[in-house]
Amino acid sequence: MSLASALGRLGAPAKNAGDERVRLALVDRLVSAASPTGAAWVAAWHEASVTLADRVLDTASDGLRSAALHSRMPKTKLLALMPTAATRARLIEQLTAEGIDLERLEGMAAGAGTDRVRGAALEVAWDRAQAVARREQERWQRVGSAVRHWRRPWRPLVIVAATVIPMATLLSAWLGGWLPAPAWFEPIGKAFWSLPWP
Repeated sequence: MSLASALGRLGAPAKNAGDERVRLALVDRLVSAASPTGAAWVAAWHEASVTLADRVLDTASDGLRSAALHSRMPKTKLLALMPTAATRARLIEQLTAEGIDLERLEGMAAGAGTDRVRGAALEVAWDRAQAVARREQERWQRVGSAVRHWRRPWRPLVIVAATVIPMATLLSAWLGGWLPAPAWFEPIGKAFWSLPWP
């Protein structure tokens, strides 16, 4: 029995881009090894987990940048929401953990039966990893939606305007003589009117 047949539906042709490329790269790595050891299966799974995590987070980062451009969110505010190295490490760990059965099978003796068992474990791991990736994508889509709908807060502007406009109106009234200026303002008024206005 060939290794490709032991991989079951994981060896099927690609249906679309994205996760399918990761799946095919995983299968190619195992098939090209001809008779991979248990350690090779684990290493191939880890590599696929890293690639899948990077694909999810790269897509998330692109989506957040696009959403921030749409809403004109400041870069500093966006930076606080972007995936970090810790986010990446956590996701890789979650995805890799879905292949725990492959680690348990690592010491099994090589053979067609072992390949079938590992192939079945890999199928289960792949299905679970895709579920983790989908949940992570949905989480980042929610963050992206919040960024897209972000609006610059008006409250600080209203507070500043409510303070500055009355003060400017009062100063204008004192300078124009429409209201009597307090004694402390008289030197300011004299200095203002002594300027060489055109």
